[in-house]
This record gives sequence, structure tokens and C-alpha cells, in this order.
Amino acid sequence: MGTVEFTEIELDLGTVTQLNAPYIRAYDLADRISLKHGITVEELRGRRRFKHIVAARVEFCKSLRAKNWSYPAIALFLNRDHTSIMYLLKRDDVDYKNRKKLAHYKYQMSIK
Repeated sequence: MGTVEFTEIELDLGTVTQLNAPYIRAYDLADRISLKHGITVEELRGRRRFKHIVAARVEFCKSLRAKNWSYPAIALFLNRDHTSIMYLLKRDDVDYKNRKKLAHYKYQMSIK
């Protein structure tokens, strides 16, 4: 699932490149989530970090992780490193946010 395979298909109109099934399903999911958030698939896969684009990216990554996609496979689709995907999902985790706030609070109390 992590690699993208290409196969050539002969049609009346000529040769068409067909992607393997998991990649096509990911593209369909990206299309649905992009429409839901009012962005394009190119923006979802792009480098911009506006809040509404990042929210769509998080939802996309969570959906693929729920379907047992690996971090490297998701990263390949989004043109990123797998550690970026791990951090994106970790940063969105509520427990991580609470631990970070608690650590900051403890630090503030220690310097008073």
C-alpha cells in the first residue's frame, strides 16, 4: 500500500496510465474532504499552512490512519516526510495539548 504502482492500459484512444486501487481511493477521499472544507486537492497536498487547510489535512490523515494506512504511505500521497504526518496527528491529539499546557503551567509556577 505504501508504494504507488503504475500499469499501462490499452484503450481505443491510446495508452492510459492507471494508478493502483489504494492510491485511487485516497485521491477520492482527498477530493471529498477538500470539497467539504472548500479547498482543492492541490491545496490539501500543498505546502500552505492556513488553519482551514491544516484542518482538512488532519481529517484526511486521520481517515487514512483509521483504514490502517502507514505514515510513510500517507506521507507519499501528501508529498511530505512521514515524521511530518506523525507530528500533525500528534499535535491534534487532545492529550498532547493538555500535557503541553500542564508542562507550561508547571514551568510558570517554578519560576515564581
